[in-house]
Amino acid sequence: TDVVERYACGNSDILDIGIGGGQMEHYLSAAFPNTTTWGIDIDFSLCTRCYYQLETGNFPNVRVLCADVKTMPIASNSVDCVVSSGGLSHIEGLNKALKEIYRVLKPGGVVICAEFETPITSPCVQPFLTSIDRSNGFKDIKNRLIELDFSLVDERLNIGADSLNPQHGAIFQKAFSF
Repeated sequence: TDVVERYACGNSDILDIGIGGGQMEHYLSAAFPNTTTWGIDIDFSLCTRCYYQLETGNFPNVRVLCADVKTMPIASNSVDCVVSSGGLSHIEGLNKALKEIYRVLKPGGVVICAEFETPITSPCVQPFLTSIDRSNGFKDIKNRLIELDFSLVDERLNIGADSLNPQHGAIFQKAFSF
């Protein structure tokens, strides 16, 4: 909460990459009622589920987009904060997606991500990951963001409970334009 609060204040626009069941949208909407939270996912069933869960509650500041992160229907330089909790590692064609995130993020905007150290390769999980590329571990994502001229602001290692495949968190900032 405090990390997002530091970077998403006032009338910010927050974009969550990979909405899953909508937990992040629910949380962000409640924690930051003066912001607009956008949740994006390419999976129609997840978007529908998230939409209906949010519709039954009082979440007027949440928007659900069923779209590909590599071609987002969002204006350039319009988002203050991008969050992803495990979403970036699911993206096939990560470089294109990160360039698109850079495009929609305002100068000085931040990417807050929490990703697993290594791609998930468990045989128990693989049947559910057949259509996605899980080759994007935390180091890959971190290095690619830095290559796109994001600055690493903060990094936290081992923030998750899984000791076999720890989750790491980081904050990256897009350069201010002059």
